[in-house]
Amino acid sequence: MEIIGRSDIGKVRKNNEDFIDYDEAKGIAVLADGMGGLDAGEIASRTAVQEIMTKLAVSSDVREDALLKAVAAANRSVFSQTQVGGRSSNMGTTVVVWNMDSVSSRTSETLVPTDGGKQSSVR
Repeated sequence: MEIIGRSDIGKVRKNNEDFIDYDEAKGIAVLADGMGGLDAGEIASRTAVQEIMTKLAVSSDVREDALLKAVAAANRSVFSQTQVGGRSSNMGTTVVVWNMDSVSSRTSETLVPTDGGKQSSVR
């Protein structure tokens, strides 16, 4: 399998708040997009993706439960950065985790707005 990722800043924003990473061997891809209107979306999206990829890298399990645990860890990580203060105190991101090999890949496409550490929805 081959995974290709691309992001475009578009015509409205001055900076790109998207962050993407993937593991072809495991068949997973993670995409995060900083929440518009909040500060430091590029930091929130990078933090979320890196945390998820770190959690999944040390596990051979990439089923839905493992994906949800990785997303929860990412949420905690982004929230902890909001507690530091400064520009990061008002940041958030959405994140999608996709697992090609999962029997339940439809439900492992997980969207989690991370705003102030409150998970608004997990689908």
